[in-house]
Amino acid sequence: MADKWIYFIKEAGNLEHIPKSLEIEPYKHAFEIANVAGMSKEELASFEAASIVLQDEKGMVEAAWDKGKIEGKIEGEKALLIRLIERKWGGLKPGIKERLNRINSPEELEALGEKVITSNCVEDLFQDE
Repeated sequence: MADKWIYFIKEAGNLEHIPKSLEIEPYKHAFEIANVAGMSKEELASFEAASIVLQDEKGMVEAAWDKGKIEGKIEGEKALLIRLIERKWGGLKPGIKERLNRINSPEELEALGEKVITSNCVEDLFQDE
């Protein structure tokens, strides 16, 4: 490990690319710091602007990913609930699927799934509406 740091200290200013053996933390981060330290004011401003854009894009991707996970969970909960209702009461009565489609909360759908166990008829699921 010490030999990698010695190499970094001696060669960081001369390298255009990070060697593969040093493309891990903490060496990667140290190269980034060294790279930024050697920038002109204009280069630093450009680098900071690009970093902000990158962070914004990363945030948008993470938000979209989270939204997709929630939507997937909702769809899965609805599909399971429909199967449970069909199995217990022999099919979906008119309007039940539309009522389920208006629900956009995984927790609400989970609660309905639990109510299937204790309810005597499908209408009991929606008594609280």
